[in-house]
Amino acid sequence: MKKIVILAILVGLVYLAHRLNPSFDMHKRKIAPNIAVTSEVWNSLNYKDYYLLSVTTTAVRGALVSAGGVGTVGIIDKEWEPGNP
Repeated sequence: MKKIVILAILVGLVYLAHRLNPSFDMHKRKIAPNIAVTSEVWNSLNYKDYYLLSVTTTAVRGALVSAGGVGTVGIIDKEWEPGNP
């Protein structure tokens, strides 16, 4: 019985993490205040969903721009941080 409860809790946590996985729009909202938003910029980003977390990468270099999980998104690439042109 104890194993079933632990398994149910783990399945619930994985399901919750998946439901809170940030969408591409959430990544855009985190990145948008930091750059001048143009259509070329959004076309140069690739969104990848890994079920429990999601990332955006640049199409040209393949560099990791942002990563997110459990409803939060963080900017990884220093070129996309506030104050960088």
